[in-house]
Amino acid sequence: MVSQIFVILLLCLNCFGYSYIDNRNLFPLGEKEMFMANTGVALTESSGNVFYNPAGLALTQATKLSLSSNSYFNSKTEYKSIQILDDTNFPFSTSGSQSIPSTLVSAWKGEKMAWAFSILVPHQLKIQDAALYKTANYETVQVARVQSFQILMIGGTWAGALSATTRLGGSCFYTTYQTNQQFDFSATPKDSSALKPAVINSFFNSEISGGICHVGLQHDVTELLHWGMTVKTPLLTSSKKGTSSQFIQEPTQGAFKAEGPKEITPQVEIPGELSAGIKLNVSERLKLYSDINYQLEASYNDGNQLSEKFEHAATFRYSGGVQFKISPKNDLLAGFAYNPSSLKKPESEAFENYFVGSLGVQSQTENSVLGVGVFIAQSYGEIVNSKLNTSFQETETFKSEVRTAVTGFLISSGFSF
Repeated sequence: MVSQIFVILLLCLNCFGYSYIDNRNLFPLGEKEMFMANTGVALTESSGNVFYNPAGLALTQATKLSLSSNSYFNSKTEYKSIQILDDTNFPFSTSGSQSIPSTLVSAWKGEKMAWAFSILVPHQLKIQDAALYKTANYETVQVARVQSFQILMIGGTWAGALSATTRLGGSCFYTTYQTNQQFDFSATPKDSSALKPAVINSFFNSEISGGICHVGLQHDVTELLHWGMTVKTPLLTSSKKGTSSQFIQEPTQGAFKAEGPKEITPQVEIPGELSAGIKLNVSERLKLYSDINYQLEASYNDGNQLSEKFEHAATFRYSGGVQFKISPKNDLLAGFAYNPSSLKKPESEAFENYFVGSLGVQSQTENSVLGVGVFIAQSYGEIVNSKLNTSFQETETFKSEVRTAVTGFLISSGFSF
């Protein structure tokens, strides 16, 4: 009987899709790229080149220190239903925020090569939420969760010119991917009921470290047209560690199961990615950019005792950007992207596809640049839920809509020496 209550926990863990791999490159990153919905494979002279295409760093003209962040970043997700228990629908709302620097890049120009050292946080989010429900046979049903994700990348970049029109570069990063999840569920029956309290307490954390390299090429076809290509290797894992524990008590006989805390070996993968982009100089004031990213497929289990295998399909993602010179020292930047989930369907229990827009202004002086802007993302998706009877036995499944709204204030700054 204890296994029946697993349905609730498995569902609640699967509904929250904030994994970096599910919607890769969703959050803003890069000195200029963040204002163009992360478009930058053919971009040059931006500190974001270390991530999107290291070859663009070859045109750096001076030593430069760049800092960018997505401050006051907020996300909110609405689920029409995460569960139907005892003929009662459970709607759910969850939110998270962050306010940290997302890139710190120091670049310098040598006689024939350009070099850079960078600290990048392409993905970080912490979510805390709780909900209280009441059904015909349960006086209270409580759901609470704390969940966080972070990727930290530290590494170096080199870039140089192969000819007057072709550039080559590479970045290698020591990468750490951390996940923490704490989930608590309780259902207290009414005094008149013969049922016993149902309880689930689950804790899981993991940390996977290793190396990722990005190798890029850029070529100037004409003065008007330029293209770029980037190959991002999968994470070459060097260490894996994690902890998992659980306590489960079912409501009919009161039987319980306790396990852990125990060490586990997480198997999370960050798959490889291929990117291609073009840059079109329409005029002296207007530049257009377009990128296509192809994430390779992946299959893994994250090590959580209650998780099933994750199947990620090979996925295309698209973005485009505009750079318009308002005045000699001020640029208007804007971008749009479509970022679909890589989770396989119909195997996946949940997925979200995002539409992303960003807008910003950058102002330049003789030795500095400052940019401010906004970021907006809206998703549509669905989750597969279970309808459970009073004893937590599954009677049928149904689909429910998921909608996420993400907003953020962006800022970037750079200093040349």
